[in-house]
Amino acid sequence: MCLRKNRNGPIGEVELYFEKEIMKFSELPSKKKTDGTY
Repeated sequence: MCLRKNRNGPIGEVELYFEKEIMKFSELPSKKKTDGTY
């Protein structure tokens, strides 16, 4: 998780949402590549 930026306010909410979505999508190919060790 990236905790550099301030998460207060609507911008923080949006960043948190997109970070979760990105993690969801980036998880799928990396799990296939590393055979579940990620």
